[in-house]
Amino acid sequence: MSIDNSWYLLMAMVSPDQQGRGHLSRIWREAHEKYPNEMFTLEATTLKSRLQYERFGFEVRPAQAQFGWGC
Repeated sequence: MSIDNSWYLLMAMVSPDQQGRGHLSRIWREAHEKYPNEMFTLEATTLKSRLQYERFGFEVRPAQAQFGWGC
């Protein structure tokens, strides 16, 4: 399975007053239950988000950049 054939999460945001209530956990749980054999890719742009995604079992990998038309 490659990153090119994965589900890509562009953004996941929770209002500050709703943080810590399990909203993101619920979304990930549903996604993995519905698509257990699929690869999910996302970008963690802050230390807080990276730690959150690691808690869900994501691996941290070096960033990959693609440049050009159609990328």
